[in-house]
Amino acid sequence: MFLDSRVDIFEYSGVLKDYLDLLALNDPAPLLDKYKIRYVLFPRGEPLTYVLQHDAKWKVLYSDKLSVLLERNSDDSAINAASGNGSLPSAAALSTAATMVR
Repeated sequence: MFLDSRVDIFEYSGVLKDYLDLLALNDPAPLLDKYKIRYVLFPRGEPLTYVLQHDAKWKVLYSDKLSVLLERNSDDSAINAASGNGSLPSAAALSTAATMVR
């Protein structure tokens, strides 16, 4: 989760600004790298969803009429350096995520 209801905490640390910049597509790649974002679950019609769906560094894991779950490709060095082994989540974890989206 990038943000929750404690907006005041995120505002003081600059995270809220980063999130709003991400939504506005103000150079999203460095922000996704900064926070080592590996998965994005976003509504289908959002501009960020469209951009990531058309970026070779991201792949769609799940999609329905409401949302899209994207994963950063494991060969992206920015995220591999941060995550260590680059292991993928289990099938059960992905199934749970897909169920939560419905």
